[in-house]
Amino acid sequence: MVAGPFLLQFASLGFALLFLLAAVHKLTRLEEFQAAVRDYRIIPSGLVPVLARLFPIVEVCLVVGWLFAFQIQVVAYASAGLLATYGLAMGINLGRGRVHIGCGCGFGGALQREQHLSVSLVLRNFGLACAALLATLPGPQRELGVGEHVMVVCAVVVGALLYATAGQLSQNSVAIKAWRKGLEAVRD
Repeated sequence: MVAGPFLLQFASLGFALLFLLAAVHKLTRLEEFQAAVRDYRIIPSGLVPVLARLFPIVEVCLVVGWLFAFQIQVVAYASAGLLATYGLAMGINLGRGRVHIGCGCGFGGALQREQHLSVSLVLRNFGLACAALLATLPGPQRELGVGEHVMVVCAVVVGALLYATAGQLSQNSVAIKAWRKGLEAVRD
């Protein structure tokens, strides 16, 4: 498989948007994000404030890397590593039975409440990590035409809408399971 210029532009814009929204969310709700990092109980509590500030800075650096395609393979590997790290942290807490904590990855808007940990969030992060690695595949080098640039932007918009929809469906699934569990408790 090769990564053509269309796929590379799509990945670049898509990941730039993803990391930009994630960084803005973390920076505008820093105290909530610190609490989410603390809730994971993976890193020493003294490092939580530092890492809670470092994660969005790394994400902003990735935005710049994706947008300017400087050392794109390094950016792709770093993106995949960060996304896999987030997924691993979620997976560790799922294994501990700690599904009640927020993932620290909400963007506001349709997802006003923080999403609770779920297998679908872990799979989402590992899927995104794999998608980032597609940018490391060799491919033909050529300039995209104006029409192709328009198609890339449209594809990113559709991808963002599908991503938001999948996130909302995941959040709804968790809420429905909690609601059913509550109903079963009332019946018993």
